[in-house]
This record gives sequence, C-alpha cells and structure tokens, in this order.
Amino acid sequence: IAVLFGPRVYYRLQAATIYVWVAVLGAIGAGVASIATGLEMVWIGYSLIFGIANGFGYGFRLQFAAHPNPENRARAMAVITAAYAFGAVISPYGFELELSVGGFFLTMITPGLTVYLVSISKAFLIVHTRHNIVMLKLISAAQACRMAS
Repeated sequence: IAVLFGPRVYYRLQAATIYVWVAVLGAIGAGVASIATGLEMVWIGYSLIFGIANGFGYGFRLQFAAHPNPENRARAMAVITAAYAFGAVISPYGFELELSVGGFFLTMITPGLTVYLVSISKAFLIVHTRHNIVMLKLISAAQACRMAS
C-alpha cells in the first residue's frame, strides 16, 4: 500500500526526513511485534506498521536511485529491486538463527534495528553529502568571483 501512495508524499518531504520516518516506523512496528502476546499484535506491528515503513522506504529508494541519472534509470531500479529480492531470499537464514538463539523477540527486533540503523545512516549521509556539495559550490563560486575581478 505504501509503495502505491508513497509518490504522493516523496516530493513533499526532504530525503533525509523520509529516511528518518522509515527508521522510526520500522523500529516501532518491529518492537510492537516483538512483545506481542497474540497474533493480532504481530499483524499490527510487523505486517501493518513495519510493512508500511518497508513499502515506503522501498518505493522511495526506487525513486531516489533513478532520479540523478535518468539515462540509467532502468538499471538503477533493477539493482534496487534485485537487492530487495536478495534480502528476502537470505533473511530466513538469519531468522532461523535468531529463533534458535533468542526466540521470537530477537527475530522481530533484528529487522527493526537493521531498518532503523540503515535508514538513519542514509539520512545522515544525505545531509552530510548535501552539505559538502553546497560547500563545494560556494567555494567554486567564490573562486570564480576572485578570478573575474
């Protein structure tokens, strides 16, 4: 659902803000599922809340990857889709280990923590990179002004 409605939201928010929301919703959803005492709370936490974060983040990553390089848009989107599918293929191995070591709690907390850390890191990198690009443009502009005068 979030993949379908995400594009209506993506252009209204900054990229870092989107990643922070994905991080927070993913962590909340997995946290709710991890302490669930019944199947209904697992559905609400993992399937609904974590699922919304996951779909919102996935859809945004597709848009974000395709935007800077329009001539390679299809390739960028294919890499994101393949990485997402690869994660779905390998995650059950981790789930099996987590179930045997820490039970259901660890199995639910791990994806939430992973989404949180990756999304917060992306937000930090976007803000930091954007800051560096702005600084480089300002330095270039200042150098051009000096050379012109």
